[in-house]
Amino acid sequence: MESWHKCSEGVADKIKNEKGISSICHKGCSRCCSLHVSLITPDVFFIAENLTKNLSESKLFFIKKRLKLRADKVEEYIDDSYRMECVFLGKSSGQCVIYNYRPEACRRFFTNDEKDCIESNGSPLQDGAVFYSTGILSSYMALAAHNNDLFIDSHEMSKSLYIALDNPLLFKKWLRGEPNVFPGVKWEGYHQEIKKMNADMKIKIK
Repeated sequence: MESWHKCSEGVADKIKNEKGISSICHKGCSRCCSLHVSLITPDVFFIAENLTKNLSESKLFFIKKRLKLRADKVEEYIDDSYRMECVFLGKSSGQCVIYNYRPEACRRFFTNDEKDCIESNGSPLQDGAVFYSTGILSSYMALAAHNNDLFIDSHEMSKSLYIALDNPLLFKKWLRGEPNVFPGVKWEGYHQEIKKMNADMKIKIK
């Protein structure tokens, strides 16, 4: 997962440099930290593992409680139109408390237009080249897992992380090829899209 994140960020930075794009995102700005965030299955386990490693039992208890409350609220929506402050946004600092192992979707999201960011309520128009190229990398990684008999889907962050933290054995079940260890995001249909990708692409996990 760390290699994938590093590769994705490297591709995004290369495109930005070639196009002369400068991100205005900075520490303490959290306008986009109220948007829907989807995690593909491996990212759920990656973040859950790091939460378990880096947080005390008491902090992990409260994180799980907040994730459960947020998941219950999110279930009321049938699309990604909701706006709720991220569970991992520091109350006093306004900074991401899991920044070093934050979701891939958060890593590639940026803006170079503050006016657009403000007017869009933290959901500014994304650069097409960056969005497309990093999305392709994500699809390749997902396809590699799929071709190695690992079930891949997109999952709402709060609910999937709560389930993963509450049941550590799910990772081993997933590695054995068990499907649907977490609910998928219905309106995205990610698993079906991965299945439709070119069957001739032979990608193996090393």
